[in-house]
Amino acid sequence: MTHVAESHVPDDVYELVRPHFTEQELIDLTLAITSINAWNRLNIAFRTVAGSYRPGMYKSFIAGAKVSSAGMQARQPVRGS
Repeated sequence: MTHVAESHVPDDVYELVRPHFTEQELIDLTLAITSINAWNRLNIAFRTVAGSYRPGMYKSFIAGAKVSSAGMQARQPVRGS
């Protein structure tokens, strides 16, 4: 499924997995694969090094963004005034 742009999922491959998954499970599996592919493409585009993430490493950045956006919300004009 990762290379579906180059061809398609062959019918024989699809028929091989059907006995093992319900229709809903195939849908869920397809969505999981497409999500993983999307994140991989973003990581490639931004040259993110695999394995470099550490829990909490963006904590201060996110905290700063929340403070910044809270300040912006306070400056918004009230409609109708």
